[in-house]
Amino acid sequence: HNLIRGLLYSEGIISVGADINEIHTEGDDYIVILSDHINFNPIEHARKLTMTSSCGICGKDSISNLIHMHGPTLSEDMQIDMSIIGTSLTSLQNGQELFTDTGGTHACARLDSIGNLISIGEDVGRHNAMDKLIGGALKNNLVPIREEILIVSGRASFELVQKSLRAGFPIMIALILV
Repeated sequence: HNLIRGLLYSEGIISVGADINEIHTEGDDYIVILSDHINFNPIEHARKLTMTSSCGICGKDSISNLIHMHGPTLSEDMQIDMSIIGTSLTSLQNGQELFTDTGGTHACARLDSIGNLISIGEDVGRHNAMDKLIGGALKNNLVPIREEILIVSGRASFELVQKSLRAGFPIMIALILV
């Protein structure tokens, strides 16, 4: 359910975990019951294609809603030493259980200010991994995120940066192995 929570938050449909009353399944479908105060207009969030592990902007009529969607004020106080990048890489790699088993997943991780792993989201798609990570934080009432580092495997696409800003990460590290 973290994928659903994270996607709804990243899309601006919900602002806090309590905006979701219930998530349940009916066969292969997930049914999400939003709080009564949520003004959800499905037309604004419609896509022209089937959801995949690709970029979450694909299929949108416009990115204007994403550009105008803001997150919390980012911490200007958080700074890290360059050595933390190496520590962050090790934390990410050590936390990737699905990648260890399959060799075919991306990961996004929340790290403390010295690079220790707090939590991780893994998926075949980078954007889904990010939504799982944010959804887990949202479930535990930890959004907005303040003094943490985000590290992502792969390139930093527009949407990953947007999701990072929306969640409140003051520092984002993108890892590209060549």
